[in-house]
Amino acid sequence: MTFRLPLFLLALLAASGVAQAQNLKVGVLDPDLIVVRMPEYEQVRGQIAQLEAQIGATLQAKQDSAVAINNELRAMADSPVVSAGAREEKQANLQRLVGELQNGEEQGLRYLSDQEVRLLQPALIRLNTAIQELAEEMGIDLVMTPVANNAPVLLYANFDSDRVVDMTMPLFAKLGIEIPEEGEAAVEMSTPVPPGN
Repeated sequence: MTFRLPLFLLALLAASGVAQAQNLKVGVLDPDLIVVRMPEYEQVRGQIAQLEAQIGATLQAKQDSAVAINNELRAMADSPVVSAGAREEKQANLQRLVGELQNGEEQGLRYLSDQEVRLLQPALIRLNTAIQELAEEMGIDLVMTPVANNAPVLLYANFDSDRVVDMTMPLFAKLGIEIPEEGEAAVEMSTPVPPGN
């Protein structure tokens, strides 16, 4: 008897949870799709492009130096008057520059990524606020995204149901983002397809 009471209570709680889940109104949207259409995104992309150009110019200068040293090493290989020590010094300089290039590329990519996140923070906060406000206005209990990190999160949504709402177009309107009429069809969320179909 002591084992049946907890099982009975669990069954009641599970049934209650299913009933509540059936009444949930779910909003679906792709925040990445919206962020790239926000005016802030264009500004951030411009700033990142400038940083990319600066980093690229620095790396190009190092690459040019490495090519020049490599050409000098080739010329030294044919010269009988150049000492082994001079060749080794040039080789060491070339290896140092190649290492700096590799580290510079990695650090540059990391720096650009960090800057993009930092610069987009205000836009993401504005988007999150708009999502919360719109969800409250539409009576939505839960907001989901169909994709996260390029992997499907939501495999199916019945947009014909009154409990599942595509929030994409209303969110564009709330944020004041105009979508050209011919682009509206491409922007609207397509219903995710269950696996195997």
